[in-house]
Amino acid sequence: MRLLPAILLLAAAVSAAEQPSAPPYPLWDGQEITEQYARRAKLPSTQTLDLGNGVKLELALIPAGKFTIGTAEPVPVDEEGFRKRIIIGQAVLAAGGGALLVFLAVIAMRAIRQRRRPQYSLACFVAMIVVAGVGVLGGTHWRESARVFSDAKAEYRAALARYREADRLEKPAHEVTLTKPFYMPAWEPTRK
Repeated sequence: MRLLPAILLLAAAVSAAEQPSAPPYPLWDGQEITEQYARRAKLPSTQTLDLGNGVKLELALIPAGKFTIGTAEPVPVDEEGFRKRIIIGQAVLAAGGGALLVFLAVIAMRAIRQRRRPQYSLACFVAMIVVAGVGVLGGTHWRESARVFSDAKAEYRAALARYREADRLEKPAHEVTLTKPFYMPAWEPTRK
């Protein structure tokens, strides 16, 4: 048997009975941790409820504020945007690699024409390093974009499965405002 609904009601009743009703509570700003909110609201961040027979229930503060509850329908992956990023990475890799090959071909052709070992200046060497770096950056961008795209598609499929399996009462996700903080069990209670 699950005791969570009854314990939540009991915890809310105990919390409401202990709270002064005069001042409105500050709303949680979404950035601060619960302990910071508790200090600002002048409330303990946790409480222990004695249920008798040596059974104690640890309660955690739930701040007053705006929250999104329910299961949101996942947003599909922007495949076109990812494809553009992948193509840009491929193009930069190809441009960098192609430019490096042109530099090397020019140096080799010059050496063949002059019938001596290939020679190049420091400026030419630096230019080849820059071009090679551009190619490496393009390849890294391509590989990373493909990985992020694959991860985003997998995450979307998992979120869509969670959305489809969610109870109809959990859909659609919507925003609620809790005007008073309350305490709820820190762990899901079980009955032995």
